[in-house]
Amino acid sequence: MEAVKEWGVVKNGKIEVDVPNLMESQKVEIIIIPIDDKTSKSEEWNQDLSYWEQPIEEALRSGMSDKTHEKVFEELAKKYA
Repeated sequence: MEAVKEWGVVKNGKIEVDVPNLMESQKVEIIIIPIDDKTSKSEEWNQDLSYWEQPIEEALRSGMSDKTHEKVFEELAKKYA
């Protein structure tokens, strides 16, 4: 698996991302982590994001990412609607 770490600026609710030509996959998963004065450790955006490793690992192990959006919303609707 290949991974790309890139920062962007939100403009009109959109973020532009350049995907390297080396990527073979036509589908990607995007994780958006807001950066502000509280979470940003460097004005150059060159910070170490290792503090996100544990929460991300826990989320990936939860099995939630194995489900489709339709399945997730179906389960939420059954539970809360």
